[in-house]
Amino acid sequence: MIEGLTLLEREKRLGEHLKELSEIRSNRLMKLKQLKDEEDKLCKMLTEKPCDVDAATVPSAQQLADIQENILRLESEKVCDADSVYMLSCLYYKPKGLD
Repeated sequence: MIEGLTLLEREKRLGEHLKELSEIRSNRLMKLKQLKDEEDKLCKMLTEKPCDVDAATVPSAQQLADIQENILRLESEKVCDADSVYMLSCLYYKPKGLD
């Protein structure tokens, strides 16, 4: 609570709060870049659409969580696709001597 504080105390608290918010902003932007790079790579590989997050603004914690969930879904889909390809290759390409 700022009421009842001197002007210098208010300035100090506001400066501390600004520093905290700046760190949050910086951390979120770094995390967004990391997640978007990972998501973009998976989306290109799987021909999927990435999450729609405006890169010009600082993302909320929920937006970062949504991108992370999408990455987990894409990774799971990638594994399923790889398993499907393996199963199909086993059906069509039998090793010699196993007939």
